[in-house]
Order: sequence, then structure tokens, then C-alpha cells
Amino acid sequence: LSLLLLKLIIVRIDKHTKMIKIIEEMINRNVLCFIVLPLVNNNRKINMLDIQYIISKKLCNDLIGGSENLSQKLALVMLKPECLAMNKVDNAIRILIELGFEPIFIRIKRLTQNQVVSLWQHGWKNANTARIILNIVAATWNNSAVIILRDTKRTHEDSCVFLNSLKGSSVNSLSNQHSIRGRLGTINNYLNFIHCSDNYNEFVREVFILLEISEIIEFLHSIESKNVYTHEIISDIFRSHTNILKVGDINLRFNTYIDTLMSKKDTQINNLLHQQLEMAYKKRVIPTDLFIELLKEGMIQWTWEEILIFTQFTKFS
Repeated sequence: LSLLLLKLIIVRIDKHTKMIKIIEEMINRNVLCFIVLPLVNNNRKINMLDIQYIISKKLCNDLIGGSENLSQKLALVMLKPECLAMNKVDNAIRILIELGFEPIFIRIKRLTQNQVVSLWQHGWKNANTARIILNIVAATWNNSAVIILRDTKRTHEDSCVFLNSLKGSSVNSLSNQHSIRGRLGTINNYLNFIHCSDNYNEFVREVFILLEISEIIEFLHSIESKNVYTHEIISDIFRSHTNILKVGDINLRFNTYIDTLMSKKDTQINNLLHQQLEMAYKKRVIPTDLFIELLKEGMIQWTWEEILIFTQFTKFS
């Protein structure tokens, strides 16, 4: 980091390709870049994902002596909050080991809003408010586990691409029962237990998003030392971070929850909101406008119960 703090340069340039080339050159010369984005011409704004990738790649290359050491033998997996909360960790890691991946680095952490936005930045542009909020809440309500894996079987293909092909779709109805998500029993499109980096470049970018500098150094050292987490070590790491939360009858949960909200008619909700809740109860759907209204009225506390219900029943208009 001391090398990166040698100089401060402020850059303002319009063309994306030139910006990336300049940033990469400055980082290669140990210059810390503060980027000033143009306020006009939105189509030419710099893609910050590229900056994250460039910085992360430089750190990795400098600290372990070249990209060939990272090559295509590594993959990044994040076991999402519901995976830990529903005690699916053992099953998830067993499946990964069956596929030929061994854990070499594990960190349990609660993601921040900024990390979530950066991680899935590709998909935010066209998402509406309800979808954005549900995605962020589903990823930040509890601890996740960031795991770096070494591929022990494949030598001539991108391990991230291979693992991602077996992950299964985030859309519940499209997820194959033999996929990782299918085997774990995905709850819905939001609560789907596992995230994998799409490819090696995304792996490098996501390492920088999810890990602190000290953690990046630690995982890079674990590559050189050929460190592997045994079953005993893994069990010990997760012992205090797993719960046994159950989905149960989600339709019954929905009925009870809407009944509870409607019972607040005389204190917290107006007649219009009460009518919207009645309609939601009948149609078994929470429309976007009702979801937003409940948020504005401060009626959502984001308990496990509410996360299950809103990720399952909210319909986007």
C-alpha cells in the first residue's frame, strides 16, 4: 500500500478506453488514482468495475510474483446468509469438494450495502426500487462466508466458468435439481444459498470487493503454502455462525403476517393501506406499490419471517 500512496493524480477524461488505459498505466507505476467522472455524456462514463479489477490484479501479481500463480486454478464462492442461517454449510462444502474443489481460505463476514451494489453492479441499471431493496436486504441481513477454492481436477479450463456452469440459475423455476442450488434446495430467486464468480476476471474483481487488504495477503500466502482447510477446521469456523431457521409452510407464514398487519388498522395503517393488504391476502401477491408503502410507513423490520415473505411474494410492476 505504501507504494500506491507515492503520488496523487486527479484525472478527468471522457473516453472509456483511454481512461482504462491511463488508469492501468498509473497503477503500474505505483500511482494512486482519484477518478473524477464527467458529469455529462453518461454513455462515456468510466466503468468502475474495471478499476476494481485493475487494482486487485496488480496487488495479486505483486504479492505472489505473477499472474501465472493465480492462473485458472482458483474460484470464489460466497455462501449467502440463508445458507448459514439454515445450516446448509456442510452440504454446500461437501458438494464443492465432490466437484474437485478444496477450500484454501474462508472468511465469515456481514456484507455492507456498498459491497452488494459493487458485487452485482451489472444488474442494477434496470431494476426497480423494490427489487434493489430486496436484493440488498437478502444479502446483508446476516453473515455470509467468502471462500476461495483451489481446483484439483481441471488444468486446461477456467475453474470459475466450470463451477459457475454447475451453480444453477438464480431463477428458481429454471434451476436444475442436479445443480448446486438445486441440491441445496433453493428457496426463491433471492434466497438461493450460493454465489460463484462468473470467470477468472470476475474472480479477481470480487476478491477486491469482498476482502480487506490484509485478507487478500493472507489468502495469497495460503496459495503459496498450499494450505487446505480440513473438515475439522471448517466445522470449528462455522460452529457459532449457523442457526437452524426453517422455511416451513410459507403460505401459512404469509397468511399470518398479512393478518398481523391488518390488525394494526386503528393504530398504524389507513383505510387504503388496509384495502391493499386485503387484496394482497386474496391474490397471494404483494404488489410493488404496497411493498413501497409498507416501507414508507416503517412497518417492515426485516426479520427472517419478513425476508422469506417479501422475497417470495413480492411482484414487480
